[in-house]
This record gives sequence, structure tokens and C-alpha cells, in this order.
Amino acid sequence: MRSTLRTSHSTRPAQLGSRSAFTLIELIVVIMIIAILSSLLMVGVQSAVGRAREAAVGVDVKNLEQGIKEFQSKFSVSEPPPSALILFEDADDWADFTAGMNTQQNVALIRRLWPSFLKSNGKPDINNDGMVNGSDNIDINGNGTIDTTPIRLNGAECLVFFLGGIMEIDGSNYIPRGFSTNPLNPFYRPAMPTDSWGTRIGPFTEFRPSRLADDPFGGTDGMPVYRDAFPNSITPYQYFSSYGGRGYRLSGFDGVSSTTAEQLDDEVLWIDATTPTLRSVYLQKDNNYSMGGTAAITGAAWNPKGFQIISAGADGQWGVGGLYKEAGIPTDGTGAYRQYSARSPELDNITNFKGGRLN
Repeated sequence: MRSTLRTSHSTRPAQLGSRSAFTLIELIVVIMIIAILSSLLMVGVQSAVGRAREAAVGVDVKNLEQGIKEFQSKFSVSEPPPSALILFEDADDWADFTAGMNTQQNVALIRRLWPSFLKSNGKPDINNDGMVNGSDNIDINGNGTIDTTPIRLNGAECLVFFLGGIMEIDGSNYIPRGFSTNPLNPFYRPAMPTDSWGTRIGPFTEFRPSRLADDPFGGTDGMPVYRDAFPNSITPYQYFSSYGGRGYRLSGFDGVSSTTAEQLDDEVLWIDATTPTLRSVYLQKDNNYSMGGTAAITGAAWNPKGFQIISAGADGQWGVGGLYKEAGIPTDGTGAYRQYSARSPELDNITNFKGGRLN
């Protein structure tokens, strides 16, 4: 019997060779996925960096708060230090109450903190010889000369002055040295760099010298402000005292807002005459809010018996201040300083009463 040979034929198609590369479409898809993931990662990194920088400013504010409390304790005063002060280097000028010089309110502030500094004639006698002459002059700002014009400290400068004291000038750096324990001359500084600073009170907080600078917006009195912790920031912390609940007063001793660019008699550090900046401390209630931006801003302030410390935030702009609620900053008003364009710079402001960003 003849056997029949059958040839088996596979019904499967021939196996294709292995692929060795992506197609162009696949490469494009992969690149797009990587780009999306990278952008998401970058957003996350930037957000984390921003939060870390804001946290650093928050730590600064906490340290400044603690420094104020230590100052109050050391000087046995119940209220925070003032946010406006007038200092004189010429001893005779302390008793000059003509326009533009000293005020009785200023003398009261000085005597509350240093009761032995000004004698009954209103002048210092630092060597206690019973006479007032050139030997009683004090180079407070350390510029090497006795200035004949008043040194007017705004709130930002007061914050550094009261917590840091008299500054040692080391090249371009300010080094806080506190105040002398000599009751007749709390503003003592050695005449020569090799002389001793003597026994001191303070500083009451730690300042980074690289962030201490004379008023970055044009001031030349040699009294530094403290720039906030944001990288390359030139805006300092604003500081305002309630004077123990007697009231915040951004317009200074005379109660009138200055119209000059440097705002020399005001407590708020103004940038210039045209740039919108703080017109008010932050308020829990603004009695004139509905009346628009031209009305005087009045109402219950946050920290009504304490103080306010304000950082301009990452954008370096303080905004105009005023009404602030737990829900945030109102930006729907009709007045010039209630509209969003005026108040939007405040959204990233960092304050001591909020403990972080306002919005």
C-alpha cells in the first residue's frame, strides 16, 4: 500500500522582524508627555520655593515680634516702642520747639524710655558737668559729624533702631550694638574704632547685616531699615505702633500727611509722591469703606493695643492698606483706593496679625 506523504503548511503569517526604533509619532507623543510632566514638576518646584520664601519672612516677623516683647520687658514699658521718633545730634537742638524741630510728644517718648537723658532744661548733659556745650553732642548715626538737622525716624527705621540700637559702621555694613547702660548717654558710641562700646542693653533680635540698609527709596539720614527675606528685596518691613491703644497715626506727630516725596514727618515709609503705598494700617472695620477712597480711613485696627509689622510680599509692593477681613481683602469698592488695581498688590503681603499671607 502506497503511503501518501502530506506536506503541512502553516496557516500563520510569517513572523515579522523585531522593531528596533520608535516611529516618529511615538517619539512626538513621548516628548509631549515628558514636557507636560516637566512643566507640572516645575510648577510644583516653584510653588514650593515660593512657600519656603514666604515661610522665611514669617520667621522674620515672629523674631521681630519677640524682639519687641523683649524690648518692652527690658525697659519696663507696657506698650510697644514708637513708630516715629526725632533725634538730635546737637545737644542744643533738643530744646528747640520751633517748626520742624522737636515736639513735646517726642520729648515724652524719650523720657519714658530714658528718663535721665534730658535734663530739666530739655537738653542732655552726657558728661554731667552742669553745662551744655559741644562735649554733649552725640554722633548718633555714626557718619563722623554732628548733624544740624533732625534725624526723623519713620516706622521702618524705628523697628531697627529700638531692636538694634546704635549701629557700628563697618565699611558698608551696619552692625547693631544696642544702647549704652549709661543713663546720661544711652546713645553712646566710641569715638575711635579701637575704643570700647562699654556695657550695652540689646540688641533684642538678630539682624542680618546684609539686609540692613539706609532707606532704599532716597533717605540719607544714615539710619537703616531691615529689608525682608525675599531674594534681592529692597523693601523693608513696615512697623506701626498703636502706642498702647492710644491709636495708630501714620501721619506722624503733626497728624498731617506730608506732601513731599520723602514723607519726612510720617510714620509710614513712602516710596515717592506718586507710587500708591500704605495710607492706613490694616483695619477690622472701616467706617468709611462705602464712601470711597477719598474719605478718611477710620475704624478698629487689627492689634488695636499692639503693633503691626508688614512685609510687601514677593512683588515688593505694599499696596494702600485699610480694610481687611478674615475672608480676605475687599477689592470691589468704588473709591480710587478700594478698587482691585489698587489693592491687588496687598494679596501677598505678610503681617504679624495674620501670621502669613493676607490672601
